[in-house]
Amino acid sequence: MPEQKQLDIRIHTPEDNSTSSEDTDRLEMPWEQREEQYLQAIQTQCRTQSTSHEAVSKTAKKQFASCSIPSIVLPIVLGAVNPYLSEEYNYINSVGMMLTGIIGGVNTFYNFGKKTTVHNEYAGRYAELAGYIQAEMCKPKKFRVQCDLFLERVNQKFNSLNSNAPML
Repeated sequence: MPEQKQLDIRIHTPEDNSTSSEDTDRLEMPWEQREEQYLQAIQTQCRTQSTSHEAVSKTAKKQFASCSIPSIVLPIVLGAVNPYLSEEYNYINSVGMMLTGIIGGVNTFYNFGKKTTVHNEYAGRYAELAGYIQAEMCKPKKFRVQCDLFLERVNQKFNSLNSNAPML
């Protein structure tokens, strides 16, 4: 027969929990200059990252347009002009179609459209976190969220952004 173990279960009533010595009040971490400076440093980094991602997004958008517009316009122009070309200029149509293929391939390989979207999204996310910090820091200390809780939230969001953001 297997050995039996004795288990003691202690049941607390709600009245016991509120008056027992085990139920101590939580001490709140005070808002001090050190914590505020730390949050301001994160806010500054967020604004810098937001600006950087926005710049990369704009560059990728220009690259996307510079590859997409010729890929669309060139075949249309070649198709319209082709009936009016003599036989000796057929190479123009071939070269134009090759250029369209090359430009389309570059656009597909580098995926400028997706880069634009992703960098723009992260620019917004970093700006949102900077605004979240600013909104809390502009309040008087007595009306702010608990310092340790706020620091934890900001750290989690900031670390998540940094680990998932695309390379600049």
